[in-house]
Amino acid sequence: MKKSLLTSPLLALLLLLAGCGADVDTSANSANDMDNNTNVHESNEAENELVEEENPVESVNHENTENNIQQLNNNNEESAYEEHNEQQADNNEVDNSLEENNDQQTNSEENNHSLEENEGEDTNTVLPTGELEEMAVHFIDVGQADATLFSYSYEGDDFHILYDTGDWNQSHAVNYLTNEGIEELDLVITSHPHADHIGGVDQILEAGITMDEIWMSGDTTTSQTFERVIDAVERHEVDYVEPRTGEEFQAGPLELLVVNPDSLNGDLHDGSVSVRFDYGDVSFLFTGDAEDTAEQRMLQTGLDINVDIFQLGHHGSRTSTTPDFLEAVNPSTAIYSVGSGNSYGHPHQEVVDRVKGAGVDLYGTDIHGNIIVTTDGNGYTVETQQEGTVTAESDNGTNASNETASDSNNAATSSDPSNEEETENNSSESASNTNQTGNDTEEPASSEASEGCVDINTASVEELQRIHQIGPDRAEQITSLRPFTSIQDMTRINGIGEARIAEIKEEGVACVP
Repeated sequence: MKKSLLTSPLLALLLLLAGCGADVDTSANSANDMDNNTNVHESNEAENELVEEENPVESVNHENTENNIQQLNNNNEESAYEEHNEQQADNNEVDNSLEENNDQQTNSEENNHSLEENEGEDTNTVLPTGELEEMAVHFIDVGQADATLFSYSYEGDDFHILYDTGDWNQSHAVNYLTNEGIEELDLVITSHPHADHIGGVDQILEAGITMDEIWMSGDTTTSQTFERVIDAVERHEVDYVEPRTGEEFQAGPLELLVVNPDSLNGDLHDGSVSVRFDYGDVSFLFTGDAEDTAEQRMLQTGLDINVDIFQLGHHGSRTSTTPDFLEAVNPSTAIYSVGSGNSYGHPHQEVVDRVKGAGVDLYGTDIHGNIIVTTDGNGYTVETQQEGTVTAESDNGTNASNETASDSNNAATSSDPSNEEETENNSSESASNTNQTGNDTEEPASSEASEGCVDINTASVEELQRIHQIGPDRAEQITSLRPFTSIQDMTRINGIGEARIAEIKEEGVACVP
C-alpha cells in the first residue's frame, strides 16, 4: 500500500482546499512523486567500490546508466506534469465553489455551537494529541558498512524507511529485513553511491521486498555495484528522487528535513544525502560519509541540526564529526557503524575521545552488535544485542570491555546475521580480519604494499581508483597534474588535504617509487 509524503504544511493545505485529500503524492522538487516511508553507515570512500572494479570495468555500460538515471527523472517529471494539470482543474473547481462556501458560512456558524456541545464524545476512539505509537530505529550490524531501519505505525498503516543498505558483498541488511517480516519499504535513502552504502539495494529488490521510493544524491560512479543498483531501480519501477538542502517531507508523524547537499561538486562524500528525522520531540541526524567541508556547509545553512541521536559521519573517521559540528549537533547519544577489527582503524581515536569528552553516550555496532533505539516521541531507550563499552586504543580501533554500556538493556534483536569473512582481500592479513565484513575496498596496508603499490605517476585512471579517496574525477586530475614528487605532493589535487593525505599514507596503496 503506497502512502504519500507531503513536502510542507502549506502545500498540504493547498491540496486539501483543492479537494485532493491527504493521499496526494508530491515532492519538494515539484517534479518528483513521493511515497510514504518507513523502517528502521565507509567501507568508506571511493575505494569501497573499487576492489569490485578490479574486474574489468569495460563490462559496465556507463552510457546506459546515465540514460537510465535520465529516464527515472523524466518519468517523475511526466507524472508531476499530469498532477499539475489535475491540480489546475481542481483549483478552478475551488474558485467556483468559494461563493457557495460564503453562502453556507452563516449556517456553518450556527452548526458550530451544536458541534462544540458534542465535541469530546468520540475522544476515546482516537489517540490523544501528541501521543504516538512506538517507533523502533534499528542500527543494523552490517560490518564495515551502513544500514539503519525506521519502523513505526500510524493510523493503521505500517511505515518502514531504510537509510543506507549495507555492502554489495554481504547480505546482512536484506536478511535483517526478512527476519523482521518486512515486505515493503516506503522509502530507501542512499546517502551516496559507494558500495558500502548502496550495495544492498538490488539485493533487497531481488528478494521480493517492494521499494516504493528511493532517494539518491545524483552523483554517479563507474562501479559495477552502482550499475546494478540503477538497473534494479528502473526494472522494479521505483520512484527516484534527488533531494536537496532545505526540502521537507513527512511520512505520517515522522518529519524529514534534508540538510545536505545543496548542490554536487563531484566529491561523493560531500554529496552525501544528510537528513534530520523528527518523531515527536525526539530527533535523529544521519550524514552518511559527509566530511569536514560538507559539515561546514551544513553549519552555514542555519538549519537546526541539534538532535538527540547522531550517527557519526564516515564511520567515525577523523575526516568527520569536527569539533564545531559536534558542538552544533550536541547529541545525547551517538552511534557508529563499523566492522570489528577493520583495517581503517574506525572509529578513529580522536573522534571517540571528542565524543566521549563531550559527555555523549557512545555505541558502536562492532561492540554492541545490532542497536535499537525505541521512542514514543517523548523520550527514548537504547537496547543492544550484546554488552560492552566503547574504549579508545591508539591506532587499533575499539574493543569491548566487561562493562555494560550506559542505558543499554542488552536486548538481542530478532535478527543476528553472522559476520562474513572478507572475500575481496587476498593478503596474509585477511586471516586475522575475519570479522571485518562488507568491504568493497582495498586490502589492509601491509609490508607488501610497496611491492604492488599504485605508482601515481604511471598508473591508469582505473588503477588510480584503488587509492583511498580517489574516484574517477580525482584520478583524471592526477593524470593531468603529473609528475608528483611524493605522496604529500598530492595536496595539489582538488579536495585532498592533510587529513586525507594521512589516510592515503596509512593505507599504503599509493606510492612514488
